[in-house]
Order: sequence, then structure tokens, then C-alpha cells
Amino acid sequence: NTVAVIGPAFSGESEASGDTYNESAIPFVTQAATNPGLADQNWDYWYRTIANDLDQGTPLGQWIADQYGSVFVVHDVSTYGQGLAEVVRDTAEEEGLEVAGFEGIEATEDYSALITQIEDSGAEAVFYGGYDAQTGLIVAQARQAGLDVAFFSGDGSVSSTFLDLAGDAATDVFLSCPCNLEGSTEFLSKFEEEYGETGVPIYAAEGYDAMSIVGEGIASAIDGGAEDPESIREGIKEYLDGLTEDAPFEGVVKTVAFDPETHELAAEN
Repeated sequence: NTVAVIGPAFSGESEASGDTYNESAIPFVTQAATNPGLADQNWDYWYRTIANDLDQGTPLGQWIADQYGSVFVVHDVSTYGQGLAEVVRDTAEEEGLEVAGFEGIEATEDYSALITQIEDSGAEAVFYGGYDAQTGLIVAQARQAGLDVAFFSGDGSVSSTFLDLAGDAATDVFLSCPCNLEGSTEFLSKFEEEYGETGVPIYAAEGYDAMSIVGEGIASAIDGGAEDPESIREGIKEYLDGLTEDAPFEGVVKTVAFDPETHELAAEN
């Protein structure tokens, strides 16, 4: 009876569940899964409303290469973290930057061994592909150990959780995100009023837009005569496939249009 899915939000769960949704002909629209390889799965019912990690990791690698002489690249062995780290590593190498190390470290409470590796490598910067809790611990423990290097990470680290864990150690740390953290003024005001928070959590606005286009798809399907889950699903897909650069959906933070072949967010967005 499911007619659509908003998400999955993470790359790993998208990879794990995508075949099930696709084989069931259920449109699934991710607001936050950024691994580039998801577009290579050839899922007919999958859509991505944000840029992928090639768009995020490439400028990150270029920026690090422009500012530093060497970088140590670490990831959390997740689909997301490793994928982003590989893009940063490959870009850095293409730019002529020395990659002093490339390590996959599963989440833990003690990163002392990793920090020793980084110190011994002599790297001037560190990139971590992973999520906020681990990034916060790594940065805090590295500073406690006297490691005075720049840290970089991606959208998985953009949160108050990172700031809470890193505390005063969160200096000379640079985070990227293929998102709009505040959205429109109207969306920001409504969100803060509804939830009593200052600011908007990562991908909240993108999630709102993903839900909105699915809602429009449901309405379009019903207007077209759909009366059961199967026909509504097909009507949603028809609507999503019709969101092109010439006929996009105007969301609260971006214009949503999909590449007809890959179902990625259209390039101009």
C-alpha cells in the first residue's frame, strides 16, 4: 500500500534497500544520500534532490591542495564516508598534493592510534569522511594530544553534536555541505516557530522539498484518475520524470529538476 518513500536519508541504507523499493515500483526520493555510486544502480524509481559527493569532494580536495602541502585521509568505512574520502583523496592526488595516509577506521571511543599515525605522517591537514559524533571525538582527542593541524570533513559532520563533542577544540576545522542550511526566510521562520529551535538542522529544508514534490506527484496522479496504490505510484513517477530544467519544481531552497537518464538533480541546480 506504500505509494512513495522520502529517503532513505543515508547512502548506506539507500544502497541496502534500493533494490527492494525499485522492484516494488515505489518511487523513493532522497534528500540527503550523496554517494555518487547510487546513480549507477540503474534504479528507475530513485531520485536525488541534492548534489552528490563528486560535487562536494572535488572542490574540497582542490581547496586542501591549494592551502597545504600534505593531507591524511581517514574514513569510517561506511558507504558515505569512504566514498567521500576517496573523492577527496583522488582529487588531492590529481592536484599534486601528497596524500600522507589513507585509512578506514570503524567508529570507536578511542582514536589515539589513529592520531599517532597522523602525527608520524607529518601531514599538515586531515580529512575525515564520516559522521558528526566520530568527527567530534577525533578533533577533541587530537587537540588534547597536541596535534595542531587543520581538519576537514563533509556534510555528515555538520551538526550541533560535533560542536558539543569537540568543544573549544573545534578551531581550524572546515566542514562542507551540498545543502542550504537556512533555506528561505519564510521556511526558517516557520521551522523555528514550529519546533522552538534557532536555525534549521541539516537537510530539513531539502526534506521539505522532497516531501513537497512527492505530494504534488500524488495530487497529479489522483487528478489523472489514479484510484489504487499501483496507479498512484505510476502517477508519482510520471510527475517526477516530468520535472525537467524546462519545467522544474520551485522548492523552498532550490529549483528541483532531474536528469532524465540518471535521476540526479539537474546540473544547473
